[in-house]
Amino acid sequence: MTAPIRHLLKATVDNKTNLESHAREPNSDKTDDLLDQPTFVGPSSDTAQENDDGNLNIGIAANGSIVGNYELLGEIARGAMGVVYRARHQTLGRLAAIKMILDPDAVGAGVHERFDAEAKAAATLDHPGIVALFETGRWNGYPYFAMAYVDGESLLERLRGGPMTPTQAARMSRDIANAMSHAHGRRIIHRDLKPANILIDTDGHPHITDFGVCKDLSSSSQLTTAGELVGTPHYMPPEQAGASDVPLGPAADVYSIGAVLFAMLTGRPPFLAATPIDVVAQVLTQEPVSPRALNATVPVELSVITMKCLRKKPNQRYRDAGELASDLDRYLNGHPIQARPPSLYDRVHLFLQRHVFFASVSGTAVLALLALMAFVFVSYIRTRDQLATVEVELEQTRMQLNNERTVTSRFLRQRSSANDTDSRASIIAQYEMDRLAGAYLQVVDSTPDLALQLAIEAAQFSIEHHIPLPHELESRLIEVTSPDGTTSGETHLEVALTLEERITLAWKQVVQPMSAAERTLFGLRSVEEPAVAIPVSTPNQTPPTP
Repeated sequence: MTAPIRHLLKATVDNKTNLESHAREPNSDKTDDLLDQPTFVGPSSDTAQENDDGNLNIGIAANGSIVGNYELLGEIARGAMGVVYRARHQTLGRLAAIKMILDPDAVGAGVHERFDAEAKAAATLDHPGIVALFETGRWNGYPYFAMAYVDGESLLERLRGGPMTPTQAARMSRDIANAMSHAHGRRIIHRDLKPANILIDTDGHPHITDFGVCKDLSSSSQLTTAGELVGTPHYMPPEQAGASDVPLGPAADVYSIGAVLFAMLTGRPPFLAATPIDVVAQVLTQEPVSPRALNATVPVELSVITMKCLRKKPNQRYRDAGELASDLDRYLNGHPIQARPPSLYDRVHLFLQRHVFFASVSGTAVLALLALMAFVFVSYIRTRDQLATVEVELEQTRMQLNNERTVTSRFLRQRSSANDTDSRASIIAQYEMDRLAGAYLQVVDSTPDLALQLAIEAAQFSIEHHIPLPHELESRLIEVTSPDGTTSGETHLEVALTLEERITLAWKQVVQPMSAAERTLFGLRSVEEPAVAIPVSTPNQTPPTP
């Protein structure tokens, strides 16, 4: 039995009650432990109870009680160990969240230590993306601290409505990484980053909370003992789950941010299983699927960033949250990212590590079979690597091409509005038209349907930039939009058709619209079928049949 599995089994025994409570609760992000609650969320609470008189039953203190400098307004959240109230400062009038242990004498020393650790960590950190601490103290023997009140919802609640768009997820992750970079700069790691501990205000900005199991890397004190499993399995890095004896560092939070990014892109965490212990086993032994396998709209580069965060070995991830934030910023600004897919060597090494049998069995027949399998496997991996690299390069080329086309179109429109016949703009527009005409001639014989779509694109470009449409492309449009299928242009119906109307009629002849990859290959932007009115036929005319 390997050391990680022994460690995992020991953690299971030591934390049996905690893991069973996770397993009984369908949503493992909502446990009965105060230290795992989304604490300072929203103006209302699902956990507050009403008594027979219709008043809030908030347990420790009545509504209107004065705790320190704050008047309690109501309960936000409650767990087996503690409760969180919404309160207002008596002098300043600002709202706050009061977090308090329910029964200081009944809970163990570990709860007090983590409660104090959360307060100390919050007091050390000063960043708009981290919930701020206002004050700490005791009220009638109950330890409490007051923190900023975030009016909004948790990321967990937000994701119940489905995944975010890739851009929204990237921006949210960048802001979270920037906030954690501030904490890492002060030698503090969170160790329990997850959607329930990320609050989103009404402006859409994230705020990190619940530093109850954080670790101060500059301190020798420990909040956990050997074999104790701390954190949430779905968002826990392998080294925190017991995969190694390497001390935890900023890379542990990088993994958790990557798991949160995965959830924002797909609507689910990287690993799912019936029980938390099964989830931990997957974290230790399995590779996560790519976000693109669950959501095809995820861009290749954002998928590569996510998978780099989720590498098993800490030294293969981003070094800290600041490095991750920088790469996400590069992605959002359309610049090349630093992350790359795993190399061929890394994948082969990982394969051999997880299939020790193949490395230990001897014999000529087995070696021959292994050699054949290795050849096929290496060929497969090499092809996958090449495809992944091509996808990244294609995405970067597409973004660059779109930027250049946008600049060109803006330049041409500005020159046209000023009636300035600038020769450079004309040359650029004519070059684009010649490129489309050349692409048309290359495929007209082999793929007529694709050629027709290129002719339509060229006609739209001709109208937009006021340049002539090449004869071959114009003839093609006349042919497919003529009632008799000729290019003579003799009938009065054809004479009455404008180029815009022919484009509309031609679209109806398209059998299989180009895929996104084909449009990217030909340098075409995404356009919808133009809404141009079709001329009403006269009694002696029959409109073209779609």
